Amino acid sequence: AAIPPMVHRSYAMYCLLPTGRAQDAVDHYTLGLNEDPLNLMARAERAVCLRSASRFAEGNEALRQILELDDTFFFPYFMLGGNLVADGAEDEARSLAERGYANAPWFKPMVGLLAAVLTRAGETDRAEALFRQHLSPDLGYVDPIGPAVFHLLTGNIDGIADSVER
Repeated sequence: AAIPPMVHRSYAMYCLLPTGRAQDAVDHYTLGLNEDPLNLMARAERAVCLRSASRFAEGNEALRQILELDDTFFFPYFMLGGNLVADGAEDEARSLAERGYANAPWFKPMVGLLAAVLTRAGETDRAEALFRQHLSPDLGYVDPIGPAVFHLLTGNIDGIADSVER
């Protein structure tokens, strides 16, 4: 019997990738996508595995392809934007963060990415306003990944620890 695509995805994401077997994870995502090629989240997760396997350009291209298929799907904006910040392509990262935020202002990691990119560009007023409106601990519970992304990309190690601790 054929192995369902979700089994390949789960095995790749929760067994192979965490144990350092990134290329094997890519291979399993590829097998799953052969059966379900239009699954955009699976494509995005495969791109994460590609980056983990040090296949940076290929992972970024896979994320761009997803956006060509559906420019309203928010997750590739976040992943590609973060990759580009890490790669030093700040202008393109900002464009992606702006578009991603326009599509999904509720997705806290995207808010963290945009606020960080704005901070890095010197637009601290807008960045601080976004942080206060969406990521501040004064709001009560906030998904900790959004603030952690912000602090990571702005180099605030103590802020990362505080976000994760919450």
